[in-house]
Amino acid sequence: MVKATTPDFDDAEGVVNQDPPIFAEVGHSDIDAEVENDDNLDVDLPDDTDEVPAAAGATDKAATPAKATRPKAPEGYVKPVEFAKHLGEHLGKTVPPQVVYSYIKNNQGEGARNPFPTHEIGGYAWYIKPEEGLAWWDAKNDRVTAAKAATVAKAAAKAAAPAAPTEAEGPVTEAE
Repeated sequence: MVKATTPDFDDAEGVVNQDPPIFAEVGHSDIDAEVENDDNLDVDLPDDTDEVPAAAGATDKAATPAKATRPKAPEGYVKPVEFAKHLGEHLGKTVPPQVVYSYIKNNQGEGARNPFPTHEIGGYAWYIKPEEGLAWWDAKNDRVTAAKAATVAKAAAKAAAPAAPTEAEGPVTEAE
């Protein structure tokens, strides 16, 4: 019979632990031997010769390529971010650029009743003339106010309209 190095619990002789001779002297179990055996490890340990990376602020500025600057808007036009600043000054409060981008995007195309006034120049489609944009914004506010007033008037007219006849007033006859 060949001597096994792992426990054999089904052994008829009742031997539960058959340690290899090297660990039997120390008193380790097979599980401890498995855990402590460095040959089973699959871990990359850093060498002492590895270089430590330099600090992030210590990089050479000349080595990094400069980012390309975005082209400026032509004379008399602004981009949406700059228009948001103009609009904020006009309204007396801060207007985030995302609001301007949203109104431009949602009020363009064939289905737009009141398209936002943008101009395409040199492949960029969202140049805005500040005076046109401010006029559109003021007209938008007027449209919103008028729509709210119309809704209120419609609700008031519906409330003032005579109610439909009830059964107590008599049956409703259909015309043929």
